[in-house]
Amino acid sequence: DAQRGQDRHLMAEEALVVRCRGEMQDLEQVAERQLLASRSEISQLRAAGRDTDVSLAETTSELEHQQDELRQARDAQRGQDRQLMAEEAVVVRCRGEMQD
Repeated sequence: DAQRGQDRHLMAEEALVVRCRGEMQDLEQVAERQLLASRSEISQLRAAGRDTDVSLAETTSELEHQQDELRQARDAQRGQDRQLMAEEAVVVRCRGEMQD
């Protein structure tokens, strides 16, 4: 009877070990899936970061181009303003000469 009790106890312990090993394998598989998902997410975030960097560089380049165009337009406007003022001065001088 004692031997049978020990056998049953040993079988129960072996069953517990087998169950624990199964649970450990399940946990390892879950951890592996989570690790793969995390790696995939990191890769996606890195790709999104690269896309953002490229987009930011393109936007910065476009803004710099627009600033150059604005400077050129402002310079052209100043040139036109100077020419108009010179023409107005000529008109005023001519009027003055005509009145004399």
